[in-house]
Amino acid sequence: MDCEGKHISKIAEICSVLGNNTMETRVTLRAGRNNFGNFNATELEGCEHLNELNVHFNQISEFRKDTFINFTNLKVLDLSRNNLMVFKSGWSSEFMPLSITTLILNGCPVDTAAIRNYPKLSHLRKLQMLRIDGLRDNFDIGKHTNMLQELSLSGLYSYSHCSIPHISNWTFKQLVSVVKLNISACNVRSISAGAFEHLKHLQILDLSYNRKLGFRSMENISYGLQFTDIRSVYMSYIHTTFGLGTSLLKQDLCYIWNTSIEEMFIAGNRLMSFETNALILLPDSLTTMDVSDNGLVFLPYLLQTSCMKNVRKMFGALQHSSHYPSRYIVEDTDDGRQGCEERAFSSCPYMHEAFLMKIAANKRPCNYIQPNLRNISLETDLPKHLEFVDFHESNLIYKVQINFNITPHENALKHIDLSNNVFNIFTGEYGPFPNIEVINVSRCYMVQIGEKSLNYPSLKILRLDNNYLGDQLADSMRSNIFECLTSLKCLNLSSNGITILHRSTFAPLTNLTDLDLNCNNIGNLDIMLPSLSNLLHIDLHVNSLHALARNMRAGLELNARKLNSTFEIDLRNNSLDYSCENQDFLNWLYEHQSNMKTFELYVFRLSDGRIMGATWFQKEISHLEGTCRSYTLLIVLCCIGISSALATVVGGVIYRHRWKLRYLLFMSRKRFFGYRRLPDYTLIENYRFDAFISYAEDHFRFILDEVIPRLEAENVSLCLHQRDFLPGNAISDNIIHAIQSSRKTIVILSEAFLRSKWCMYEFNMARMESMYSREDQVCLVIVMLEPVPNNKMPLEMLRWVQENSYIEYTHEPDGNRMFWENIVLAIK
Repeated sequence: MDCEGKHISKIAEICSVLGNNTMETRVTLRAGRNNFGNFNATELEGCEHLNELNVHFNQISEFRKDTFINFTNLKVLDLSRNNLMVFKSGWSSEFMPLSITTLILNGCPVDTAAIRNYPKLSHLRKLQMLRIDGLRDNFDIGKHTNMLQELSLSGLYSYSHCSIPHISNWTFKQLVSVVKLNISACNVRSISAGAFEHLKHLQILDLSYNRKLGFRSMENISYGLQFTDIRSVYMSYIHTTFGLGTSLLKQDLCYIWNTSIEEMFIAGNRLMSFETNALILLPDSLTTMDVSDNGLVFLPYLLQTSCMKNVRKMFGALQHSSHYPSRYIVEDTDDGRQGCEERAFSSCPYMHEAFLMKIAANKRPCNYIQPNLRNISLETDLPKHLEFVDFHESNLIYKVQINFNITPHENALKHIDLSNNVFNIFTGEYGPFPNIEVINVSRCYMVQIGEKSLNYPSLKILRLDNNYLGDQLADSMRSNIFECLTSLKCLNLSSNGITILHRSTFAPLTNLTDLDLNCNNIGNLDIMLPSLSNLLHIDLHVNSLHALARNMRAGLELNARKLNSTFEIDLRNNSLDYSCENQDFLNWLYEHQSNMKTFELYVFRLSDGRIMGATWFQKEISHLEGTCRSYTLLIVLCCIGISSALATVVGGVIYRHRWKLRYLLFMSRKRFFGYRRLPDYTLIENYRFDAFISYAEDHFRFILDEVIPRLEAENVSLCLHQRDFLPGNAISDNIIHAIQSSRKTIVILSEAFLRSKWCMYEFNMARMESMYSREDQVCLVIVMLEPVPNNKMPLEMLRWVQENSYIEYTHEPDGNRMFWENIVLAIK
């Protein structure tokens, strides 16, 4: 429950809320900076189940003995920055629950005029961690505190204070179980040789920010650490920032050889060098070395880095850095001669040359260098297990133009950070680094990289940002610098003055997922290739892009679908054109807003020069299509529509009068190319047949058994297409000739008749003949052989049936006799 700095005047207000809730899990109450003042057990009712209580900076000056009487589960109690007189003689801690394992008391007032002692905490037999201000007296908090594992006397916090000028052999003799000891920023000036000898379980020692301690006490410190279980030593900033340069001598590191140190931090000590062969004394257990913020120079010790054979991490950034002059007063700097102080005589047995030669032989390929030897080989090996190297902003100024063979070839180096140095030309080849994964050479003023300089097939992350590679990448003949980076996943080329990029430059990067091109001057980007099948994230903010090429958009969408993922682009601070020519891209951008990083910050440039934001774009994009619509296309479509309408009307008229037109066409052809009537031709026509019978093949038996016998018995001559059509002539010609050669055309109407194309042709030609050639004589007779629904008749036939009489066939004897009589009558 976080109630810190909430201006709550009484802690009872919080405890009453907690008391109304059943808490079965671990409960922490942070109630610092509320100005509670003193409180008693009654006000804490409801908070008894707390596991952690933080009431720092609340103007508390005292506690009653029964204040925490019911707090049986309390493990952590923070009373720091209150007005408790914890260092006053006779101050009682009896109010604290016996269950406490962590106690924080630093930042409480110290009465310099009174006798000061550490508070007695004997009753806290479970206490494991204590944070309190440091006094110059021996550390004594009472008996029965042998469970204490972590002690912090640090004065590094702004509200804490610590002053222990000298650490003697008895200062921490009581801490038999301590594992972590923090005495940073405690104004320590000297340490006795046996100060830490009794701390058998000590694993972490922090002596940082004791500006007047210096390396002169390091021999004494390391002597006592031989008898501990030490793992980490923090000795950063134990030298004044503005003193003379320092050096670590063999006698400083002499007893270090006999320890189990794994991490060593000596940053910010104006360290310029190690004495030759001193690195041999570093223990084999060492895995992490921090020499950052020093002023290391080239001396033979650099050829002995392989002596740290198990080092995995090397921190060496900020070499030769300048510092603000205001720190000179803050650090209470002396006359600055600390770095030149001579060491006292040392009787350490491990610094003799014979012993050093023996150790070096056992640490192969560790090089032992003979004292005062001038002719030294510059060849050296990297520590075999070194994985991480950080020397950023270290004032390294070189033109890397030579090839350098790194040994051993099977080194373990994975991460190199050389950023903020000066390597303006990098055309040499350094390697091999078979396991390298990260290289950072950003802000190195690079203008040129060799075609094979980045020969690191295992590399996954490459930072080349804030250089000057734009001109090289714009030259297609010199831009193929990534050919060997087949495993690269992340490439940062931001702030390189890039204007043009070629597809071939990125073709080898088959595993590339992230590409950072921000803060360049790219106007057109079209680098997507099938080989970039894993590319999903592109940072293009602060460029000169007006749009994103269609090929890039399609490629990113394809990659996202194939990898079952999403792509992301950053197009902030570009010159995105809001115009009709850019409509395709703008619509795509609107559809993929969720794929745009911080889309709400995008801006769009209108044709009149105005700049509009993303909110305006979201509202107006729906109107862009109407604004950009082409009227030329509309006119063309209207013309096509009108032409289609006219064609439809003309087609409809032709279709409606199709039979008439076909009949007239046949008659015209006959008139001009066939038989022509003579001027004295008599009006009384002599027909060859009395009737042309039009029927469907389905009713051939009816014609054969009924029609022919009955009508020909009445001397009616019939024309039947199966009997009287002239072989070899067109069917249509035979039909029209039969109609014109017969006095009547008898249509035997049925549903089968309607399904026959030629039957309908015979009907329509007979209808046309009746309408246009027989004057007032009707030559078409309909015989309804069976009932035919109106909805199945074509419009022409339905109209004819409705406007003209027809004869219905029936099987009823009287009706049947009348039927045949009517047909004969109709024909004659």
